[in-house]
Amino acid sequence: MNYRIADMLKRHGHEVFFFCSDKKPYYDENYEYINYFPKYETQIPKNSIKSIKKYYNFEAKNKLREFVKLIKPDIIHIHGFGVLTPSILDAYKGIPTVMMLHGTYVNICPQGILLKANGNCFQNVECRNGRFYNCIKNRCLGNRFQTYIRRILLAFVQYLYFTHNIDYYIAASNAIKNKFLEADKRLSKNRIEAIYNFLPKNLTENVIPNYSNSGYFLFVGRLEEGKGLDYLIKAMASLPRDIELHVAGEGEAKNELMPYIKDNNLENVKFVGFKSGEELNEEYNNCIALIVPSTGYEAFGLINAEAFINGKPVIASNVGGIPEVVEHNKTGLLFEPGNIEQLKECILKYKNNPELVIEHGKNAYKKAIENYTEDIYYEKLMHVYNEVLSEYKK
Repeated sequence: MNYRIADMLKRHGHEVFFFCSDKKPYYDENYEYINYFPKYETQIPKNSIKSIKKYYNFEAKNKLREFVKLIKPDIIHIHGFGVLTPSILDAYKGIPTVMMLHGTYVNICPQGILLKANGNCFQNVECRNGRFYNCIKNRCLGNRFQTYIRRILLAFVQYLYFTHNIDYYIAASNAIKNKFLEADKRLSKNRIEAIYNFLPKNLTENVIPNYSNSGYFLFVGRLEEGKGLDYLIKAMASLPRDIELHVAGEGEAKNELMPYIKDNNLENVKFVGFKSGEELNEEYNNCIALIVPSTGYEAFGLINAEAFINGKPVIASNVGGIPEVVEHNKTGLLFEPGNIEQLKECILKYKNNPELVIEHGKNAYKKAIENYTEDIYYEKLMHVYNEVLSEYKK
């Protein structure tokens, strides 16, 4: 279970237990039940019998079975299979189970992020209903044959188990809900509910929105494929050099982009490194607007809500769950994924219209307070839990 959700439930008087691998940072080494956690294999040799753990982890299954007997939970809340694999669904029966649907789509897309080979997002799921051969046809993973085999096998196993022993699904947005319904005909729309992610109380109760700024735009996130940072950097290359961009995050894409940045003398693009807590809040607080240029199918994008609570609008790709958060010309500006010209127009619009930035920032803050608080999330989550439990009582 997600730690923020777990902490929220504990504050409301619920008893919460964790089950995961022994890989940091997903566990507490002082946790009294850590002996029930299966080992995380950092390196699995090729052709090793251990490689089966990628697809079915017997250790995880057996340890969860014993753990469930010990703690006797009322409900099981799954946040993804990960290293535990779908084997955990065979570890118990007769316990109501809810599963979160995040922005990882392994069971409906072997690539996992719904990206075409050209870096653009699939508008329709071509591997729907287990037709994973489309991944090969579309060459989504290039020419890496062994990668295709592993990814397709993993997707196939997860697809087989996806509806197994799961009573209800929670999607991070309506876009994700609809994408899974499109991709898997076995799912019932009556068993999936969209509940937007929430901001922690220290943000919704303590952060004071700042409608002024220090003159820079902000990118926050992992520097990797699907996040669209390459398109943003290319847009910056043809914008006036007095427009500054802060990039908060780390990843492989940084090294790939540095030669381009150097060749184009983009001294106005500043990599500020990974930021969290107060440091990240400062970046939000002082920017003109957050820029989310994703080309991948974003589930929700909590960074949008984080910018909102600081009184900042968002310039974002019109993809996935983003437009459910960022309303065009109200709480931000939307552009088509990968469209550099539209992105430039959005940046210039905010740079040249400070009053519009303030207006949209105020709308954004209002939306965050009215939609993305812990109390709202808790009420909706309890509705799901109670509905699933009542079905079992019947």
